[in-house]
Amino acid sequence: MSIRQVTTRNAPSVVNAVFNFRNFWDGRASNVFTGATPFGDSDTALNAYVYQDGALTQAAVRMANASLASQATGPALNEVEMSFAGRSWQDLGRKLLGLKPLARQAVAADDSVLGAMSDGGTGLNSSYTNLIQQAFQPAYWSAPDMVNGYSQMEQNFGLFWGLAIQAYESTLVSDNTRFDQFQLGNRQALTALEQQGMQVFTSGNGQCVACHGGPELTASAFTAVLRPQTQANDPGDFGFFRTGVTPLGDDAGLNALDGFGQPLFATARAGQTAGAFKTPGLRNVELTGPYFHDGGQATLEQVVDFYERNGDFPAGGNLGPGIGRIRLSATDKTALVAFLKSLTDDRVKYERAPFDHPSLCVPAGQVEVAPGVLQVDGSQPGLSAADKYALIPASGKGGLGAPLQTWDELLRGVGSDGSRSHSLSEGCVP
Repeated sequence: MSIRQVTTRNAPSVVNAVFNFRNFWDGRASNVFTGATPFGDSDTALNAYVYQDGALTQAAVRMANASLASQATGPALNEVEMSFAGRSWQDLGRKLLGLKPLARQAVAADDSVLGAMSDGGTGLNSSYTNLIQQAFQPAYWSAPDMVNGYSQMEQNFGLFWGLAIQAYESTLVSDNTRFDQFQLGNRQALTALEQQGMQVFTSGNGQCVACHGGPELTASAFTAVLRPQTQANDPGDFGFFRTGVTPLGDDAGLNALDGFGQPLFATARAGQTAGAFKTPGLRNVELTGPYFHDGGQATLEQVVDFYERNGDFPAGGNLGPGIGRIRLSATDKTALVAFLKSLTDDRVKYERAPFDHPSLCVPAGQVEVAPGVLQVDGSQPGLSAADKYALIPASGKGGLGAPLQTWDELLRGVGSDGSRSHSLSEGCVP
């Protein structure tokens, strides 16, 4: 029986992703956005149509510091994630432009961004066409001419999509954790145990700051990547490391080719990029389990133990420079985990502005008619399992009454009594 497809990687958080020089675990979302694909300068196509002086012409797009726009153009046309094989941006634009935005999603009246456009129930009192006309210059959508059967707005839909999502995700900046408050001089913001954990984090024993330094707490962010001593041929200088999470042959990571057949990191010395993955930031890490690019560790305690045993698959040079066996006492490990939990921003934990959002109806496994027996979805061709859906309710700028349920709590059954939000216990119809 067919079930919903999943990718081989664990999706990282988009909170603070604006500070990543590259995005995706393998870095294929280039810092340079070219208007239609994630792959930066490998994409040499003229991906924009510009209407000026009565003439419609094609033009190249090249925007630096726009990795989030590059990233956004990946999943939308991917047949495993969000689309069918062969669909184009023009087709997606034609499908969406006449629709009511968020038509089946509740929008809180006090949503910090969308509240004024809320229709009072579901959706917005606008259209995607109108939103594009308000956000982008007429030169990119106002042409009366059709090109190969598509309007100019449809032709430029990939450009609009990438830039709009980047603009939204750029607002998701988490910078008010108790750790931040401590750094700003409030010595009461961290407990004695958390302060001990901070010492472990920054010391040679913990080795954490080798990959998780700087204000973003990751070597893959702008603070580290743009420092003067960065060498273009060293992936470690861009925050990519081999940490023994999966065997080298299972996932090429940064050693892969992009969608145009070009190496993701062409200037690296031979062998450096195999199995190398982007170092994620640690802010709100309590809320982002499971961990690593394969989701292989469920708790922060397991992550600490993973590094203490020198990874799970160190063979073949799968531990990059600076990755070595750490030696911590049981107290040190407890303190380190406590410190990591101090990196949670309460605005994220309670979904207060700017982290509020419309409702979402998300797939959460398959419907079982008996233990281990899946229900057939009669609306799909062939023998397909029926999806089970769970509701993530809308939140307004004031946030939630209860904190988000962490992955650890989900596994332990903590929070299904209403003491945690988004425990995936409420069903919905997509």
